[in-house]
Amino acid sequence: MLRSLVPGALSLALLLALGWLLLHPHPRLPERPAPDLDGDGVADALDACAREAGLLPDGCPPRDSDGDGALDRDDECPERPGPPGNRGCPDRDGDGDGVVDRGDRCPAQAGHPEAEGCAPADSDEDGFWDAEDACPEQAEVWNGRDDVDGCPDPGAARLEVAAGRIAPAGPAWFSRSGRLTRAGRVGLQRAAAVLHAARARRVRVQVAMPGSGSGTAPQRRAEREAAAAIAVLAHERPGLALEREDLSGEGAGFALAFE
Repeated sequence: MLRSLVPGALSLALLLALGWLLLHPHPRLPERPAPDLDGDGVADALDACAREAGLLPDGCPPRDSDGDGALDRDDECPERPGPPGNRGCPDRDGDGDGVVDRGDRCPAQAGHPEAEGCAPADSDEDGFWDAEDACPEQAEVWNGRDDVDGCPDPGAARLEVAAGRIAPAGPAWFSRSGRLTRAGRVGLQRAAAVLHAARARRVRVQVAMPGSGSGTAPQRRAEREAAAAIAVLAHERPGLALEREDLSGEGAGFALAFE
């Protein structure tokens, strides 16, 4: 009797054990996480910037190439800095006067920052703005005598000033070889005073340049004149934008065109 019960008991035990295993499977070991060197939650295999913490989906940090505060993904001009309210693009300055169009009362005409982008009135064209000219209808005589009030003074003029242009008057400013004379140095210093009164920011040093014959004596003279004038004006008026302008033809000669 006992022998007949043993096989049945074993079968029952096996069935119970199998059922328990089915209901309680063996716990699986946790999987090793994928490598993530920068710890940004993006696996190295999918991370385009694996050594720099970033964001999904590529694991790279937000870029701002021009440093203007507008992220490249939202910046219409990612290589040129602009104000935040301008979609990352720089403000436009159509007339090139240094005053952006949105703050320029005269956006189509180059003016001055102190006049909200408009050209200040200078009725007598002596370099003094009317608002600061004691004699707005009478031009200053630039001769070294009271050249600070905008009024004419006794004595011959040493500069001709009109319509944004300064030309020498009186003794020659340059020798025949183009070397600066003493009168020329004084004249350029007076010209610097005109540029200061006019709040000029750009000056074109105009010289008569022959149309052909590179390296000729006239060309070398013109180059010396321009170089000497630029050196003096740069010393007298630091920060002034200076450039040489070569002119040719009848009436061409040394002058300073300013704006």
